[in-house]
Amino acid sequence: MRAKPIVIKNVFPPSICEQIIEYKKKDVRAGLVGHKGGSVVKKIRRSNVCFMDKNDPFTPWLNVAKDHIAKVAREVHKINIVAFERVQFTEYLQFGYYRKHFDTSHNGPIRRISATLELSDPKSIIGGGLNLYFEKKFSPKKEQGSLVIFPSCVLHEAKTVWWGKRYSLVFWGFTEFPDGA
Repeated sequence: MRAKPIVIKNVFPPSICEQIIEYKKKDVRAGLVGHKGGSVVKKIRRSNVCFMDKNDPFTPWLNVAKDHIAKVAREVHKINIVAFERVQFTEYLQFGYYRKHFDTSHNGPIRRISATLELSDPKSIIGGGLNLYFEKKFSPKKEQGSLVIFPSCVLHEAKTVWWGKRYSLVFWGFTEFPDGA
């Protein structure tokens, strides 16, 4: 697998991004750190999350993003994604962040590819965004509807939001089927 980020612009139009925010923001709860039964650790993560469901009206849009992710995984990283974890909707309020971390897990199938789709209009926030740490730091431009795809084993962080609210979707892909899929 190549340690290379890929940015695809305009995967979702702004109107769909705004509709997803309005639809899901009422469902968020404090984001946890750790796998299966993690805990709230504000020194590491200060965000709220919930998950998209298969019957959500935005499933066709989520599938568009998953198709892009699977194609990049196949063509750039030379891996075949066979399943995705439930898509996470994330809210970062003022002073929200997620410190440096990896998206890999210790139990069960290993996440192989990760992606973040920016839902917020960058003009509505100060700060926020993503840092990826390859040979050097890479900070993709914040663009509503853009998708950043990278190997799950790459160190990354959600930068602090200084003003406003940042919303994003997070995708994780597997090369083997997880239990219960």
